[in-house]
Amino acid sequence: MDQSTSFHQPRISRETRRLLIAALLALLALWMLARVRFSGDSPPQTVVQPLLGQITARPTFSDLATEISRVQSRLRPALLVVETAGSTGNHDASPPAAVTALRVSDTLAIALLPYRVGDERLDVERVATDAASGLTVLTAERADDVLPLTTWTPMRPQDPRYLLATTTYSGGVSLRPVFVPALSAVTRPAWPGQLWKAASGSDLEPGSFVFTTGGDFAGLVVDDAGERTIVGGDVLQAEIDRLRDRGPRAPGQLGVAVQPLSPAVAAVTGATGGVVVTWVDPQGAAAGVIAAGDVIEEADGERLTAEAWAVRAARVAPGETVTVGLRRGGAMREVALVAGTAEQSSVPALGLTMRALPGVGSEVLRVTPFAAAQRAGIEPGDVITLAGGTPAPTPGHVRTAYASTRDGGAVLLALARGLTHRVVVLRQ
Repeated sequence: MDQSTSFHQPRISRETRRLLIAALLALLALWMLARVRFSGDSPPQTVVQPLLGQITARPTFSDLATEISRVQSRLRPALLVVETAGSTGNHDASPPAAVTALRVSDTLAIALLPYRVGDERLDVERVATDAASGLTVLTAERADDVLPLTTWTPMRPQDPRYLLATTTYSGGVSLRPVFVPALSAVTRPAWPGQLWKAASGSDLEPGSFVFTTGGDFAGLVVDDAGERTIVGGDVLQAEIDRLRDRGPRAPGQLGVAVQPLSPAVAAVTGATGGVVVTWVDPQGAAAGVIAAGDVIEEADGERLTAEAWAVRAARVAPGETVTVGLRRGGAMREVALVAGTAEQSSVPALGLTMRALPGVGSEVLRVTPFAAAQRAGIEPGDVITLAGGTPAPTPGHVRTAYASTRDGGAVLLALARGLTHRVVVLRQ
């Protein structure tokens, strides 16, 4: 007799089936709602994804170099090198320098020339220079392969990011990655719009142009009282248009040296803002109408800061009238100054405004743009301790030493700059 083994299979009740179907439908509804709610987000990570991430190759420095090379290849036609040492052989003590220029049209480029070197020291033609900022518009050989730049504006300035900054080398211009911890919006008198100040810790260099890692144009890096600030493309374009319309011109001279208004000076003079006059050129525009100790509170109806006055004085043209609000002895009055030229100043070609420091030398109060002193690298605040063979020279000694260079000679000046000392060569 054959015996077969059978297993008892309990039946599922109708109520249980209904319950299971309801639970399945509920799970399906929740899944569909989740798909609709998070459709714009990345899909949820599964267990497999972290495992794949562990075996996927990490980016290397070679990958970074390849990406920079790709952006650099696209930007190369727009990046130029401008030599700032002339071909006349009339060099100062500093070595020839080169700066990066950015092409802004088929025949024009811009560069930051912080020392505003003279035309004879450039290997391209200058269209115009802003003496306050150093922004210079230059001619460039026509190029038809330059792609238009896309201007970038940070949407979340406080976020950390990498930017690509230009750097010059013997063969041209390269890009390097620079970490920027954060950016903050600022305004400055020298620029007609909002700028972006980089947080401390970024390795940005003044005069370099910066781009995003995707190749969009972020702006031009400038020095902002020792900090680094980025001038964006829109602000740069406004300045380029202004300089092109204005064209090249010689700098004017107001003939005064000033310093920021301290609380102590403000309390004595009764001034509420502005700059205090420290020196007046006896042959300048302000001679006889302004004196040391006066406070200039306004210029052309606008309240002044030391930075705003420096910009206004740097941009004045010969023959231009500047109306200043002057406080003297607690009383206010208006004075109209007609800017002169460098030749009308008591320091015509040398380009130095100085005051004597008995037993020490001559302190530099102002350096005229494009003049011989600026080409030699002399800066305001320097103390000239030796001129030729004369120790502790007076301003007259310095000018006499410079006069001896008119026949093609040169004179050595020894400078004290803070805690450092250096020697420069002064030539015509």
